[in-house]
Amino acid sequence: MGFSKLLSWIFGLYIIGIGLSGIYFNWQYAQDHGFVQWLFLGEIVPTAKAFIWPYYASRAADTAQGNRATSAEEPPRSSDSAKPTIVGLTRHQTVRAEAKSLLLSLGYSQQASYLLMEDVHLNLLEHPKLKQIIALREQALEAAKSVDIEILESIYPGLGVHFRDEFMVGVASFLEGCRTYNNEAFITRKTANDKWADWYDANRKQIEVAVNSE
Repeated sequence: MGFSKLLSWIFGLYIIGIGLSGIYFNWQYAQDHGFVQWLFLGEIVPTAKAFIWPYYASRAADTAQGNRATSAEEPPRSSDSAKPTIVGLTRHQTVRAEAKSLLLSLGYSQQASYLLMEDVHLNLLEHPKLKQIIALREQALEAAKSVDIEILESIYPGLGVHFRDEFMVGVASFLEGCRTYNNEAFITRKTANDKWADWYDANRKQIEVAVNSE
């Protein structure tokens, strides 16, 4: 392998790492600081961390190596103590699980938006990263379908319905437009996204209070 090819391979790996670590760091930020704070302020810090992901990967490897060394010194556990205890999920745990799925969906869609804005094209179908954008939006829709709308509604009235009828419809319409080359689908996508953004901006303070109280 020539030196230039090696550099190209390393750079490609670095770019892939930015995308994957960006999603992880955004999820981690929401876990540590709260879902609502992530929606308003979280994308800046996690995205910046994603660009230096090799540093964090190295730290994680060092930590894992230290943990393995510590574990090797511990006495073996009995079979009874190794059995997990299964208990019912609390309200707090359930809300966090649904928020995680919601966060993953928004994170994938956000990554697709980053790619769109990096290289704006009047004709979307000519975008050089369209395949990656479609893949991210498909992942966003898949994660969104796993969210329990009723639980979102119980957190804050309207959150689940608007997420389902506007955010999810917007993502699904985008994918349909890419598959069928139907301009009406892209119009539906824009209308749905605008409704989601307008509703969220009008309710964000109340949503923050509701989420933080869980």
